[in-house]
Amino acid sequence: MKKNIYSAISLYSGAGGLDIGFHNTGRVRSVACYEFDEIFSETLRLNRDRLAVNGVSPIVHQEDLSKEEVVYNLRSKYKGTDIVFGGPPCQSFSIMGKTLSGQKLGTGDPRGMHVYSFLNIIKSVCPVAFLFENVPNIINIKSGALVEELKQAFQSMGYGLWTGIVCAADFGARTFRRRYIILGIRGIAQIPEPTATHTEKAQAELFGTPKLPWKTSKSIFETIKQYELSGYALANHDKVKHSEATKQRFEKLRFGETDNVRKRNRIDPSRPAHSVYVGGTLGKLQARTHIHPYEPRELTARECALVQGFPIDWLLSGRTDAAVQQAANAVPVELAQSLATHIVQLLDAGLHAATCIDSKFGNICLQ
Repeated sequence: MKKNIYSAISLYSGAGGLDIGFHNTGRVRSVACYEFDEIFSETLRLNRDRLAVNGVSPIVHQEDLSKEEVVYNLRSKYKGTDIVFGGPPCQSFSIMGKTLSGQKLGTGDPRGMHVYSFLNIIKSVCPVAFLFENVPNIINIKSGALVEELKQAFQSMGYGLWTGIVCAADFGARTFRRRYIILGIRGIAQIPEPTATHTEKAQAELFGTPKLPWKTSKSIFETIKQYELSGYALANHDKVKHSEATKQRFEKLRFGETDNVRKRNRIDPSRPAHSVYVGGTLGKLQARTHIHPYEPRELTARECALVQGFPIDWLLSGRTDAAVQQAANAVPVELAQSLATHIVQLLDAGLHAATCIDSKFGNICLQ
């Protein structure tokens, strides 16, 4: 029996982590990606054909989604699309972001206001399902009032929700990266929780859970080594040239230890990697990579991208700091795929309400 292919648009697409995850389900076709940053948009253009379904690749729109005319044009092109997914800028909500008098800027920062742009687009496009992602600390903004406002707004549009903080390692990623997620499906009273597939090995053995052990970061560096030994020229793999003093300091670190000077962790290859951190200064490229487990250096942009689940040949545009930032900003691909699969299964079950209008992008089998 032929299965439906659901149409989707991505917002704040970054380097395409969510897009890859949805594409990897084999059930979702991205028709458009919206990204304001020029460098990130170029990355999407470089790789867009890899997201093609039936020979059709998504259109990359380099647009500012806070502008009313952009949302109007988006609505006119894509209203009735089955799924909308994306993560508005998170720097003003992050625990590492800028503060004002000890408080996170939140929606007092122009970047933080994009959560309302996301709301406006959901209202305008009227998809059957959506995925909203952000940093876990968003639940603390305005003492929790911001996420409650978002949830109530989505529910008023007729969406049943599941909300929660998920750890990417629990869904098959090689990183502990945690994200706050809102899943919405029109016409369902309540969405079941996504099922984690992995857990710590000791816990799985102790309690006899049906889950798989966490995937370790070791395989990332084994893969890199195989490519290097074969003579394959990996893109985005320029190694940092540290001073001798820095290399000596790194060499003394045990797996999992932190370098107190550069505030980097030496990766423990027997466990998933910690998050690759991104800075929060507006207009400045910032990212904090980890320290390689076997070599006295920080990770390359390619290694950071592999930590996040990107294909090894997914091209990242711009210089090294821009490439690292793109990888660091992304939702790990394995987590994205798990959440996308959850959405697809719920849509397949047919419990949702119809899209609000017919659309050439909407799934014609939906009732």
